[in-house]
Amino acid sequence: MNTPDPFLRAWRGEERLGRAFWLYGVAGSCAILVFCLIAIDGASAAAHQVALLVFGLYTCWALVSIWRSASDEQNYDHLLARALAIPWSMNVLMIVLALEMELLF
Repeated sequence: MNTPDPFLRAWRGEERLGRAFWLYGVAGSCAILVFCLIAIDGASAAAHQVALLVFGLYTCWALVSIWRSASDEQNYDHLLARALAIPWSMNVLMIVLALEMELLF
């Protein structure tokens, strides 16, 4: 079923890979990261927690969207997108965990 909601389309893998990767993945993650950095500047620990949660959830959504959009076709673009999604997810996990540990200790 084709839905008009672009975020749901991306989550289901129905979006074009280029749009999922470059718009939602790269540009969207950068925008969310800048938003989070601005939000936590001089803010409380609770604001830091919310910012980390928003960043983590958005990145999870973007990476799942990229992974699913890269399925079906087996050309180099799709393989490269999936190959980049793996270290990207590990990098975000390490960043979120490091920042979380900094908040807790």
